[in-house]
Amino acid sequence: MWRSEAGLPLVLIGTLFKTTYGMKVVRALENSSLARYLGCLSRPLVLAAMKACRVFALPSLMEGIGLAALEAGALDARIVVTQNGGPRDYFAEYAWYVDPYSIPSITQGLQRAWDAPANKPVQQHIRERFAPDVLSPVLQSFYEAALAGEKNGGFTQVSCESASGRVL
Repeated sequence: MWRSEAGLPLVLIGTLFKTTYGMKVVRALENSSLARYLGCLSRPLVLAAMKACRVFALPSLMEGIGLAALEAGALDARIVVTQNGGPRDYFAEYAWYVDPYSIPSITQGLQRAWDAPANKPVQQHIRERFAPDVLSPVLQSFYEAALAGEKNGGFTQVSCESASGRVL
């Protein structure tokens, strides 16, 4: 449940399930001067919201890639993300990691990100490692190796390097 300990604005975008908990969240948001639920938005509006946000938070219980957080980081948002799962592999030292089970941890991460200067290094980090022109050749080499290995009865090991030789 959103609490205003940090005194920061909160905007939620996306599907909110109509469960008992979901309805509690909606009621809490309706009674808050700092929080808004915008619902599902078109892709251009989601990207515009990401571009306009100061801090993007994804403090989920478990996260793989966190594609929405990557997009927000590429658009220059400060990133607060769960400490669980794979986000550290993608954001390295360019994000604030929080314990999703701890409101004080999330509040502290949000406050630190909010108070931090613009996060240009995360934008550069993401664009250098995860832009389509960087990942496409790597992905293609994985597919080619998998197909070659399949034809030869086994799999071939593929390096995780970009076309420029940087390890991703």
